[in-house]
Amino acid sequence: AEIGIKGFKTLASYLPETFICLDLSDNQLDQDIIPILDSYLKSNGNTLKQLIVDDNIETSSLQEEHVKITHHSSLSAKLFRQVQPLILLMDDLTDNDWSKLIVELTKDDTPIHTIDLHFKHGFHDEHLKYLEIILGKQSRLKHLHITHLSDTSFQTELFRLMKDNTSIIKLRINFEMDSKSFDALVDLLKTKTNLNELELVKCLNLTDDDAIKLADGLKTCTNLQHLIMEGKNQIGDKGFQAIISSLPDPLTRLIFGGSLITAKGLPSLLSFVKPRPALKELYIKNNGISTNTSTKINVPDLVHKIIKIAHNNNCDYKLDMNMNGTVKQKIAESIDGEVNL
Repeated sequence: AEIGIKGFKTLASYLPETFICLDLSDNQLDQDIIPILDSYLKSNGNTLKQLIVDDNIETSSLQEEHVKITHHSSLSAKLFRQVQPLILLMDDLTDNDWSKLIVELTKDDTPIHTIDLHFKHGFHDEHLKYLEIILGKQSRLKHLHITHLSDTSFQTELFRLMKDNTSIIKLRINFEMDSKSFDALVDLLKTKTNLNELELVKCLNLTDDDAIKLADGLKTCTNLQHLIMEGKNQIGDKGFQAIISSLPDPLTRLIFGGSLITAKGLPSLLSFVKPRPALKELYIKNNGISTNTSTKINVPDLVHKIIKIAHNNNCDYKLDMNMNGTVKQKIAESIDGEVNL
């Protein structure tokens, strides 16, 4: 509910003295709430332990020592509310914040399982000592998203830190890499037999050689169920075949976009789909598949077979081949029946 000052004043007189937490964020409250809060805190004994208010409310005048007063966007409030994914803006974290994170993420019974690391303004060397703990073998973290990390040397270091971790089962990487950091990612994957989901976003301009390296790393990920690759890459039939041939039978989701697969990749895709009844989502999209190949391939027949198998397995599929896409686009844009190619 979005209550205001009047509503809270009425509500406060009915709140029981057994409360240990009071979260007032996302309401229509302003600084006028302070006298009412002060009166409530003084009459509430020692039971209340946590008070959360919106960021616009100044709380320095509240002097109740037994109550921990935090603002809505603070890390303490997010940990208390068990917000997930827990978005961490690296530049905004204090030493005290890191200490709280370390305590929370190394507990066996921690309810916080997903964090999103944002490196929007780069990184600082002091981050390493903290990340080594929350991403290392002591951590109980399960899902890790890494976003906007442009420093390639730090990318390599980050992948190295994660090698001893056995709790992370979902890894989402949303940044570009150079060849050195990409090789570090492949080395990391070779240690992740328990990895359940891998998502590579904006890993631009990966080549067939990169795809073959990635396939070598994926062979160890025997529990992998989801593989998602987005972004504009240079992966062709050879790289595509290497990747899908390395994927385990339990795979249930494959999304492969923005590459240079031709019709020659369709036989490999058919061979991949056939023995995998567990596959429930198959998206081969924005790949520009064409019939420009010296090998004679019956594209409609292969596509029909792939779709039929996917349909029989109750698999949600999308084969976006963009065949003759230019011609179709020009026809759609034509005026008065004129098409200029």
